[in-house]
Parts: sequence; C-alpha cells; structure tokens
Amino acid sequence: MENSGKKIVGILIGIGTVLIVFLFYSINVGMAMISAQKREATSVENEIVLNDYITMKAEGYDGFGEVKLIIDEKSFINDQKDKIRLTDELKKRMKKNGLYKAGVPYDWAKDGDEVAVELFMEYVFDEIAISNNHELSNGDTVVLSWSPDLWGKEKAQTESLFGVKIAANDITMRVEGLKEIPTFDPFEEYELVLSGCDGYGRVKNVTGYEDRIHYEADSASGLSNGDEVTVTASYLDYRMTDKEYFRMFGEIPRVWQKTFRISTLPKHLQTMEWVSPQSLTKLHEKAEEVIFSGLDDDDGIYTADVRYAGYSFAVRENENYMTLIYEVDYDGQFEDYMGRMRTCRMKYYYYVQWEDVGIEEDGTLVCDPEEVNYSRSNLKLYSSEDFGEWVYANIDGHKTWEDAKDEAISRFSEYGDWTFTENKFQQ
Repeated sequence: MENSGKKIVGILIGIGTVLIVFLFYSINVGMAMISAQKREATSVENEIVLNDYITMKAEGYDGFGEVKLIIDEKSFINDQKDKIRLTDELKKRMKKNGLYKAGVPYDWAKDGDEVAVELFMEYVFDEIAISNNHELSNGDTVVLSWSPDLWGKEKAQTESLFGVKIAANDITMRVEGLKEIPTFDPFEEYELVLSGCDGYGRVKNVTGYEDRIHYEADSASGLSNGDEVTVTASYLDYRMTDKEYFRMFGEIPRVWQKTFRISTLPKHLQTMEWVSPQSLTKLHEKAEEVIFSGLDDDDGIYTADVRYAGYSFAVRENENYMTLIYEVDYDGQFEDYMGRMRTCRMKYYYYVQWEDVGIEEDGTLVCDPEEVNYSRSNLKLYSSEDFGEWVYANIDGHKTWEDAKDEAISRFSEYGDWTFTENKFQQ
C-alpha cells in the first residue's frame, strides 16, 4: 500500500508539471499572436502598395511594340490623401531646397497635405524602369523594376519624411495583343510595260510603287506571247530592313513576286504593204506636232503647210525602222533689227522615225508614238528683199527628200543587214 501511494503522488506531480508547462506555453503563444497581430495591423495601416496603382499595357505593332505604363493617379490620391502627411521635416527640406510647383513657391498653408501627396507620387512613380521596352513582339517578356533607391538607404528616409511605409514588387509581363504590321501588295498598281513584237518582245519598264520599290523581271527580252515573266520586288535600298521600311512608310510588302503571262505583243511588221493609210493617222498627228514644236521656238509670224511625202522602211529579223518623210512649205514674216519687215518663203523636208513597229490583226500599228527620232540637220532660212539677202533663222530640216532619208537611215544602217524599201510620193 505504501508503494501504491508513492506512485499516485508521482503521477499527480507529473501531471501537474505538464499542466504548468502547457499553461506557460499557451500564455506565451497567445502573447506572441497578439503581438504579431498588432505589428501586422500597424504595418498594413501605414503601408502603401505601389503596385496596386500600376497597369502595364502593350501597344503598337508586332515587332514594333512598346509597353505603356498607366498610373491611376486619381485613385491613388483618393486612397492615400489621409495617409501621406506633410511632415515638418519634409516641409523644412523643401523650403531649404527652394522647391516650386508650376513655377510658383508652394503655399504650405493653402496646399497642405495635397502637396505631400503630389510630391510622393512624383518621387516614387518616376523611379520606374521597364526593361527592353523597344520594338517588342508578341511573346516577348519585359520586367518593370523600381529604382534601387526606394529600397536602399533612402527608403527609410522617404518613409519617415512622408509618414508612411512603402511596398512594391517588380512585375514581369508577357507581351500580348500587339497588332499585325500593315502590309500592301506592291503589284496592286503594277503594270508590265512591253515593247517590241511577238518573238522579240522586251520588258520596257514597270510601274507601281517605283518611288520606293525596285522591280526586276527574270526575262527581259526575246519574249513571245504565251511566255511567263516573273517579276521580283525589292526595296530600292538593298540594305534596308523591314523595320527600317516600316518606320519610313508605315507598312511593308506582303508579297515579293508575281508571274505574268505575255499575251499582248503585236505581230512584227515586215513590210509597208501591210499598212493602210488609215493606220498612219496617229503617226501623222505626232509628226506634225514634232515639226511645229521646232518652228514655234523661232520668233516671228509664220504659216507652214505640211504634207506626207513618202516613207523609207528598213527591216531585219527582229527589228524595223519606219521613217515617214514630210514636205513643208514655210512662209514667215519677221522684223529685222532696223524695224523693216522681212519675208521668208521656203520648201524643205523633214523626217520622223519610229522603231520596233508592230501590227495587230485589224491593221492597227503598235509603237510608242512618243519615242521618235527626227530631223537634226541645220537648215538656214533666207529672206530676199530689194535691200539685200538676210538669214532669217536656222531650223532643223533638209533641202531634199533624199537628204532627209539618208540622215534617217544613217542612225542604224551600219549595224547589221537590213532590207530597205521606200516610196517617194510625187507632189
């Protein structure tokens, strides 16, 4: 029995010890929790989380994007105007440094704590950097980081000056939503301009965006109807990149090649027997325009009667030259240096020449009426009055039909074997 009593006493003592330890632990834990809650409440109450007022948005085009930082200043002011204070220390430093607002010294009595909020925003939100924020593409990653000054020695000083705690975290953002770069079709306004005839066609030039795009055809000569020509576009400056082109023009080409099937080359004119008088009408009009444009360059009053006087035609395998010769009756009047009226009457000849002339099935002649060769020989026009002969003017032309023809064919006759035909009209 005695031993049993001792065991009971021992058990009671052990239980009591455990209870005491547990009670002590509970008291300490409870006090720690209360202390922790107090510290947390104090921290949250005075803390400003800067990230809550920041939005990052990607803008622009894919490959040329940029992340814009949006700060919700209105919400910040409403939320924090009662927290951020214009402390005496802050006011003292600002007055010492002579800080101004919009060029006017701060009115402390009037502006009050609003000044502190504005200064706080200006300080902390100006200390933001976004990495690699240039020519961004969808899928890129950028990081918003705060200035190390906010977390170094100046952090405690800033918090003390404004009476708040500052909290902020770097933000990592994956770029999305950038628009596709505008593109254009460089062949939309493109025209493949041909010269020559079926079997001997040539790419003369191309039109389109030639002021900023270079075009090059893979086959530029010896073309026949049914052939295909592939045209490649490139930047005028071969060193230019898509990004550089986009910066200049706000768009880039979306295609670089286009294939054309040739179908408009006329038949090669082999003889003037295929040519009807009606088909020469447009060429006669152009010839008269050339003749009169030269006469209009001279002073004085004149009349001129222009008549078609015949042709010379030269042909070989893949080329031809059509030369039309005209007889001109000139009658001019002018005033000489002494104020006397002079007259000049003269007959001369003038040629106009086209190269690579083709003919359609309906007999229509095909050539470029603007690309012509014409008379260049200098011919003197004289006046003859009873007070003596006097040179009136020098013009382009020839005294005889043969002189006009010889100059015309001299342009090409030495190069290759040509077949010539001619017809001089009797006037």
